[in-house]
Amino acid sequence: MCPEEKCGKKVVDENNGTYRCEKCNKTYNHFKWAYMLSVGIKYFFQECPEVEKMGGGAITTCGRDTP
Repeated sequence: MCPEEKCGKKVVDENNGTYRCEKCNKTYNHFKWAYMLSVGIKYFFQECPEVEKMGGGAITTCGRDTP
């Protein structure tokens, strides 16, 4: 991450001991470490015959053995 306080964009390793900021277009001898997390949420619904029989209430237990 760019060491400039107001920037914080990604830096590119120039393979010569320096790092170039993609936004500032300046070269630095150091950079700030940053952790980036990418999360994807997917909703999966499997058709379940019990849903029709119970008026929709079985959707939470569809596919699971319940007492």
